[in-house]
Amino acid sequence: MQKITDSTYILKPGVLVRDDKKIIRYASSSVILMIDEFPLIVDTGLSPDWKTISGAIKEAGFSKDDILMVINTHLHVDHIGCNKKFGAKKYAHPLEIKQLSNNTEILPCPSKISKNISIIETPGHSNGHISVVFRDEVVIVCSGDAIPTKNNYIERVPPRIHVNKKLAMESFCKIEKIAEIIIPGHDEWFYLDSTT
Repeated sequence: MQKITDSTYILKPGVLVRDDKKIIRYASSSVILMIDEFPLIVDTGLSPDWKTISGAIKEAGFSKDDILMVINTHLHVDHIGCNKKFGAKKYAHPLEIKQLSNNTEILPCPSKISKNISIIETPGHSNGHISVVFRDEVVIVCSGDAIPTKNNYIERVPPRIHVNKKLAMESFCKIEKIAEIIIPGHDEWFYLDSTT
């Protein structure tokens, strides 16, 4: 568990492993705990991540039952694997929900979550991708796979897997304009400054 601010914790950093042919062998998303008017989780990783996630929730001083909302940046399996572990309501973009034929629990995400937490649309990796903006001590953007790794940011390239490269780069720029800290979908968090 990593504490970023008094109200933001990385419960499990994202991971992305590729082989020599650049084929993804393993991907697990960042899992973020934010506390504003109530505690919420952004993305839930893969199901084998649960032991790490549940331990980190306890280390942060909460239980899984304290979590009142789960926000999924998109509905790929590596971002929703532990959704069912939480009794909280789950949210995603309506375009993502439409793709789930058997969806019974994921609701359309509102654009305003709490006093300091809002949602921005960041399509490109998927059509209904969203990012979570937390105006805390600094502006933190949980970018999901709109900016999956720090290297994507440094090299200014869209996610390798995308449905629309142009939209992916527009989303990249939208995040870059407002963020002071980015929590990427599959890497460690980082500050945006002249040395990144």
